Amino acid sequence: MNEQSQLENQQPRIKRISASLALSWILSGLFIFDGAFNLLSRPLVSLIYLLMVLVIFPPFNRFIEKKCSFYFSRGMKILLILVGFIAIGFTIMNKKYETNISAFHISASELCNKYSTNEIMADELYKDKLLEVAGSITKVTKNSVLITGSNIFSVVKCELTINSKDRAAFLEKNQTITVRGFNAGKIREVITLKRCEIINVLKQPAEEDLSQSSKSAVAK
Repeated sequence: MNEQSQLENQQPRIKRISASLALSWILSGLFIFDGAFNLLSRPLVSLIYLLMVLVIFPPFNRFIEKKCSFYFSRGMKILLILVGFIAIGFTIMNKKYETNISAFHISASELCNKYSTNEIMADELYKDKLLEVAGSITKVTKNSVLITGSNIFSVVKCELTINSKDRAAFLEKNQTITVRGFNAGKIREVITLKRCEIINVLKQPAEEDLSQSSKSAVAK
């Protein structure tokens, strides 16, 4: 019996890879990548990703369990990850911009061309900078205005301040508009300006001609 038990102990143990373990490794890799990507532009976001990695990284969990005699339960891990994502979203949405600076003037078409040609270079030139962007209105939503870029498939999304939303109620499609806001880069593949103010709105020549002709017709 002793020899049999010794033989059983000498046999290599088969390691079981569960779905949760595989998911922990995958998420750890993704969080490390996102943390490294945001290290220079958003160091606080990068730090949050690092803390999230420590929560779910399997080797770190085993180390904590051996040295500190406690471990994160599955429910606690999920809760901490959710808190981490909320903190990241809050940090990005409430990013503070320097307002006492002059704006860089650029057309929506040129800005879209810069990003379509080289997004990394465009971010270095324009990200987190105060821009004045001019272009034709494609769509007006409750909180933003979409400006046409170099073609109908490329737009600049301008998220409006509270003071500009009242003025946006009178905007129409195809009007030429100039907005001033901080460039947040591409968010979900769309160039996005934050805290935008409407600087100028021009009517299309066709609309001006129509209004002038209607006035002359009334005069006659």
